[in-house]
Amino acid sequence: MSWTIRSPLIATPIHITGVCVSPSEGEVEEFFHTLTQQDHFPDREIHVYAGDFNAHVAKELEHHITVQEQATIPFRVGDCHRRHMPSTPDAVAITNTRISSPQQGPLLLQMLNTTSFLILNGQFEAADDPIPYTLQRQDESTMNDYDLIAKQHLSKVKTCYLIPRPSRTLRSNSGPPTDHNPIVLHLSLLAKPDTPVPSNNATHLELPPRTQFHSSKVKDPAVRKLFSNALENQVRDAESAIQTLKTSLEQDQIDATQYAAHANTIIVSALQVTAERILGKTEF
Repeated sequence: MSWTIRSPLIATPIHITGVCVSPSEGEVEEFFHTLTQQDHFPDREIHVYAGDFNAHVAKELEHHITVQEQATIPFRVGDCHRRHMPSTPDAVAITNTRISSPQQGPLLLQMLNTTSFLILNGQFEAADDPIPYTLQRQDESTMNDYDLIAKQHLSKVKTCYLIPRPSRTLRSNSGPPTDHNPIVLHLSLLAKPDTPVPSNNATHLELPPRTQFHSSKVKDPAVRKLFSNALENQVRDAESAIQTLKTSLEQDQIDATQYAAHANTIIVSALQVTAERILGKTEF
């Protein structure tokens, strides 16, 4: 299924194709061919494939990447366990019965090479970061979920990262569990030329909504580290905004009450943005 997102704030729409490849329903090769045909949008518009491809590609390089482009495209971290490598050309032929993730790997790579798309998750990890597994079961960790984007739009990607899920004993939600980790894609989009820029001196105060989050997740060391790093990034942005407020106060453009109210909003918003992104909101 594909969705198109339009907004009066961005210059061009964004297209998202959601993917879930079942290894047991047959006609997998035809399905990948159908996915390839979904890339029919204008070149200037961003199109993202996102979902569970059930395919192992390890660190296999997309063949459409030229030698010159290799210097500008980040090295991708992959799952190179011997059981999680893509099948070789001399592997057993695909039938209409259940198809393995290694067998689906070459189908995904073929789709990438036909469309000139890139796998994004795994490209933004630091050298000492763990492998960003997208699927974690009790006895297995691997990568078979991906976010894909056209090579020409890679410069618009600010980051792509995983939100590791805590162990089931630490989860607040009692609903059906999932063994997949969410992938977050952050894009830098071109604004429409006539989009008004909000003034730093605006007196309208928009209070952040009162919400609750799954705070128990910070008991997990990996989640706690992710939350701490994300909050530090938000605090740096908040410091800049508060400094602008302080300048406005010193120039008598706002009074002390307005300064305190706006500063409080900035601080609370920084906490809420981080908590929503890393921990998630509670549902009532």
